[in-house]
Amino acid sequence: GIDYKNPYDASKYLVSIPIYYFQGARDPATPMYTALYHFTVQTKSNRQFINVAGAAHAPLTSSLRGCADDLWTAISSQRTLGRELSLCSRQTVLTVRQPEQESKKSAQ
Repeated sequence: GIDYKNPYDASKYLVSIPIYYFQGARDPATPMYTALYHFTVQTKSNRQFINVAGAAHAPLTSSLRGCADDLWTAISSQRTLGRELSLCSRQTVLTVRQPEQESKKSAQ
């Protein structure tokens, strides 16, 4: 196998802009656990994880093609995608997380 000396870890590269994850349940290129890890550790961002049943890689441009225009419109407005996903023919599961508030430590 390949010996990675500096493997990528998403928890070391936090972003604060909205993130939309479209994950195909049968994606051979991006396993579900790696996508969920990225989603979980991006704690400074509003983020939405869309698990697309039966889809492979890049479901927004394949399995969800019929409702993609509505999804892109909602994304450009930074809206939660629940209504738009309900219009798609493919079954999806939406998980939404807000940025975690950093706990304020009082000066002592």
